[in-house]
Amino acid sequence: MIVAQPKSTAPPMRLKKSYFSLIAIYTFLLAAFFLRVYHLETTSLWYDEAFSIYLSRLDLATITARTAADIHPPLYYYLLHFWLQLAGPGEFAVRYLSLFFGVLTVPLIAKLTDQLWGRRWPIAPPIAAWLASLSPVYIWYSQEARMYTLTIYLATAGLYCFTKILGMGAEKPSAGVTYYVLFVVANAAATYAHFYALFVVAAEALFVCGLWLVRIGLDKNVDTSDQKSISNDTPKVHPLSFWERAKVRIVPFKFSMTFPTKQNINSLALTGAFSAIILAYLPWSGYAYTRLGTDTSYYQGTIDIWTILSETFTLFATGHTGEPSSAIWGAIGFLTLASAGLFAAVYSVRLKRSGSSAASVGLLLLCIVIPIILLYSISYNRPKFHPRYLLLASPPYFIFIAICLAATCQSAFTRTTATNRRKRLLFPLLFFVAILTVVTFWIRSLENLYFDSTFGRDDWRAVS
Repeated sequence: MIVAQPKSTAPPMRLKKSYFSLIAIYTFLLAAFFLRVYHLETTSLWYDEAFSIYLSRLDLATITARTAADIHPPLYYYLLHFWLQLAGPGEFAVRYLSLFFGVLTVPLIAKLTDQLWGRRWPIAPPIAAWLASLSPVYIWYSQEARMYTLTIYLATAGLYCFTKILGMGAEKPSAGVTYYVLFVVANAAATYAHFYALFVVAAEALFVCGLWLVRIGLDKNVDTSDQKSISNDTPKVHPLSFWERAKVRIVPFKFSMTFPTKQNINSLALTGAFSAIILAYLPWSGYAYTRLGTDTSYYQGTIDIWTILSETFTLFATGHTGEPSSAIWGAIGFLTLASAGLFAAVYSVRLKRSGSSAASVGLLLLCIVIPIILLYSISYNRPKFHPRYLLLASPPYFIFIAICLAATCQSAFTRTTATNRRKRLLFPLLFFVAILTVVTFWIRSLENLYFDSTFGRDDWRAVS
């Protein structure tokens, strides 16, 4: 007698795609390392880097006192203090610490993209890793002995833990305490690396408040509909059941002022996590407030929002080494790609009717918009502004570009029927144009970064 063999539940195509994504991400990780280590010590240390070395050579107590009177918190200087004792004060060694965190950010952005959009667009995580590895602005700050790559890494790590806690893009939330601890540690450390890391924490807190309001409103609507449509003899459906049936798994908690239950325990845990971040920053908050009012402005008078937006998105697009004549077009091109990615994500939400995807769109948007709004509010009358302060918003921005490229790529190479001939021709063209936009501006920027000294940092080596 022939016995039928059970079929495998694991789809081989998905397994192949997982291996492809993993190999691609590791490939881009190696590329990121070589692009950042190349010409690492070619240019001389400039004033800010020299100040980093000077301050980090002092003892920890003096570093703390000096940074309390400076515009940046002490965490980076603490790390550099111990790193100098191991690696020495050479230009290559000093900058390698920034390179280390810059390289680690590449797979972290890919992991965040996979958490939010990997199910919808499996090719999006490798594309996000490709963008992060080749980004001229990321390479620039990975070759500078300052705290910016450390801040980006910590803020992105906190955002990733945040999505894991809420279970965004997954079947169920991660209820373990590990991600709560990592969320607190990463965000608290980020605030001690740069003042403006608090903007990302504010975006996350605002996102949670929005989810609470949506949940309360949905529960009220369900209660009202139940009272109208369900008779007294029929057992009432609990609002949480409706929430689960609607497949909105991103809010695994119910806001309540009653005694903690399994339904609202995650709400209390998140409240405790945000409270821990605030408490951790309280000892330094007084110094931050003092420096906010005393730092010298970069601009005279007030600063307009257009200046912030244009300089920030130009920096994201071409870095500090883009051609001045075409940099604004690079900003427009990359902003168009990010907007197209946003449109694709919103369209996916409407098509799939997925609450998790809707939340992913909202979270990424908040992490871009809230830092810009808060920085504009703080810097309006005291415009101590530089576009590098908004590098914290760059990972969500690049994720939207990765969504754009992934959506056009998958649509371009997906089999279509004879009635979709226009689609068969349109999406390959769009994908080609999108890739060409990225490659054209970035190759020129990287060429200037490596081989044109006019785009380099101030040559303090020649002065000495």
